[in-house]
Amino acid sequence: MRIRKKPIILLMLYLVKLRTWRATCEITNDVHVSLADTNFSHVVVLPLLKLFSTHPSSHYPPLKSLWEPPQELRNCVDLVSMRLLRNNDYGGFSLTDLHGNNVPPYAILSHTWGLDADEVSFEDVGNYADALSVLAKPGYIKLQFCARRVAQDGLQYFWVDTACINKQSDRELSEAINFMYHWYQRAARCYVYLSDVVASDGWEKFRQSRWFTRGWTLQELLAPRRVDFYDANGKHLGDKHTIAEQISYATKIPHGALTDQPLHNFSVEERLTWAQHRRTKREEDGAYSLLGIFDVSMPLVYGEGKDKAYYRLLHEIESSGH
Repeated sequence: MRIRKKPIILLMLYLVKLRTWRATCEITNDVHVSLADTNFSHVVVLPLLKLFSTHPSSHYPPLKSLWEPPQELRNCVDLVSMRLLRNNDYGGFSLTDLHGNNVPPYAILSHTWGLDADEVSFEDVGNYADALSVLAKPGYIKLQFCARRVAQDGLQYFWVDTACINKQSDRELSEAINFMYHWYQRAARCYVYLSDVVASDGWEKFRQSRWFTRGWTLQELLAPRRVDFYDANGKHLGDKHTIAEQISYATKIPHGALTDQPLHNFSVEERLTWAQHRRTKREEDGAYSLLGIFDVSMPLVYGEGKDKAYYRLLHEIESSGH
């Protein structure tokens, strides 16, 4: 089989052709995949195979999952607690837990990670015993940037993934990933901090930013109503409406998807192609980062591998009626 450009989405599709799969293959103790339903294969998988592969589509088996996410998980966005950073009266900020309708207007950061050790973590915030080492972390400048921006925009609260998610808790991490799209969608403002861009370098450098190559930043671009771009010095470059042409050129995402058209106006196949060249640090995150794009939820199973993660994602897309 010949695949044209090696995108990670298509590696999943390549797996679909494996005729040696058993009728049911176990993913976890309570999650199974059954190759028994022809509908999804013809609606989603086969059109994608025709688009990206020269292999005969008839060789690809169908796909279905027996796992169904609880309905209450799909409907409880407003009931989920959210941890935010809050500017205080002393020129600093602290973490606060908020719930449901008690969540005030907030800004949210979109950025690319450096080394884990360079980012300010949940454990670092409030670590006054080692404050100097926290302040010295390269990632601290991003929190300072957000704190200044929200003050200038008349807000008090902001969210940064590195500091607001306790990644030591598997449950909290799973909840955060399943609801992250909605958190970005509900934000009053989204600040995109481009650490590898300086305004004076021009638009070509902007389009080459690492930010456009990462998996998680796709939903961070599409979900919020207001997305403002800033260079490494905090200079405003424009928002996703005023510079939509540059963003569309860099991402191949249609102008309408960046401005006023709902995502369901675009086919499953087209939305998947928006992610095909993007990369994630953990292989399963390629699938998990697309949950919000298709308005679906599923449990995270790190260690299952990207292929099984994509199988489950595609089933959830089918089950949701997309």
